[in-house]
Amino acid sequence: NKIADCPVDDVRVVDKGGARQAVRLKFGDAGQERLVLSRRDDLAKIEAVCARLYQGPQEFRSRWRPVLIFGVAAIISVAVIIKVGIPLFAEQVARVLPVSTVARVGDRVHDEIIKGLAYMEKRPAQEMLCSDNEGLALINRLTSKLVAEAEDKAPVKISVINSKIINAAALPGGRIILFRGMLDFVKNEGELAAVLAHEFGHVQLRHPTKNVVQGATLGVLMTLLIGDIAGGLALTGLSTATLQSAYSRDAEREADAVELELMRRSGLDIEDSARFFKRLQDKAGDQDGLMSFLSSHPPLKERVATAQDKARQRPQGRHITKIFTRAEWDKVKTMCGT
Repeated sequence: NKIADCPVDDVRVVDKGGARQAVRLKFGDAGQERLVLSRRDDLAKIEAVCARLYQGPQEFRSRWRPVLIFGVAAIISVAVIIKVGIPLFAEQVARVLPVSTVARVGDRVHDEIIKGLAYMEKRPAQEMLCSDNEGLALINRLTSKLVAEAEDKAPVKISVINSKIINAAALPGGRIILFRGMLDFVKNEGELAAVLAHEFGHVQLRHPTKNVVQGATLGVLMTLLIGDIAGGLALTGLSTATLQSAYSRDAEREADAVELELMRRSGLDIEDSARFFKRLQDKAGDQDGLMSFLSSHPPLKERVATAQDKARQRPQGRHITKIFTRAEWDKVKTMCGT
């Protein structure tokens, strides 16, 4: 009796078996039907009429090249979007976002950074900020001196975080955060001014806003490509990425240029900037506490040379401005209770 029909070109060997074992066949590449030959002599008769008996799946054999080409093209397209499209889009958006919106984003990122650091250091979030009003007022005085000489006098809000990390970061909305570790590291007001002016350079050039838009856009792209979980994780990591300051080296050079010009216009000692970078260079072999402050920046040797060259351009005998008295500088250094 006939059980089933199958074209001879669709018959495939599943298991040829041994000398005393049955031969198993299937119908079609993806077919689930099976045929067991109890007599091995029948296999020779089937081989004579089934030309594709031992071939692999025909569908894959005929389509692997188009699939491969499409896959490679998709990967290249995504890479171009991430490397070129998203940065260009973020730059344009950063220019047109309302100030109030950017300020809210900066506040949110700031709060998330505080929460994240508090979690890592196992301390209450309210203990993470150095809230000495006199010390903050002095730092704001120094910042105001720098900003007064800027072409774009964007509003700035300073926070000092009570953590030993040697770092500083600019956030959207004119927020700048300093870490206690950075206050411990700088030797005088000129070095602190160099750090603040560099971060203000990022603010003036809208780098933090561009970074956040770029990170959020990448998170949305990941959601579309991989799913909601992966996209959500990308967005959750936005504050950490902002803190770790993943600017391009060109962006860092732009912020350095703003810094040195503000130092010059303010009458502060540009040599302090060179000395600051030189001490960072000396410490670079000991990465503990430096976090990512050095990773995306131009080589420190280059930054030292650039600052020294700028300092040599200052007219001989020009008065160097002093912002703090000795007592005021001591207050800045100890504002976190150290």
